[in-house]
Amino acid sequence: MDLFYLTYDISLSIIVFGLFTFGLFSIIMMLANGYVVGIVIGEVLQLRMGVLLLTGLAPHFFTETLSLFLCSTVGSATGLQLFRWLRGIQLIPLKCLLLETIMITTFSVFLLFISAFIESNISYVRIKG
Repeated sequence: MDLFYLTYDISLSIIVFGLFTFGLFSIIMMLANGYVVGIVIGEVLQLRMGVLLLTGLAPHFFTETLSLFLCSTVGSATGLQLFRWLRGIQLIPLKCLLLETIMITTFSVFLLFISAFIESNISYVRIKG
């Protein structure tokens, strides 16, 4: 569960700070995440330990990345709507925006839970074993 809460905190930060930076923070966090994952992949491949990518990273990579991407989308979209509101530009109806935000965030948390379960019980076990 620690992995879930860690990633959940990061996801919540992406949404909240993305809102107040009009999506800029969300974009920076996604780029930083891609940079770190790219470095890890490069180092693992240089050490000729590609099996670790398949056993340690691949099982939970897609669910976690999709979840973070969805959080980034929520942070950016709500931030852009806030920016438009501040400039007096036509907005998406608030009810629609809230409903979509809740649905996407709920699905993202579900994906995070699946990702944390896989990382704790499958990826970790395969690396240790």
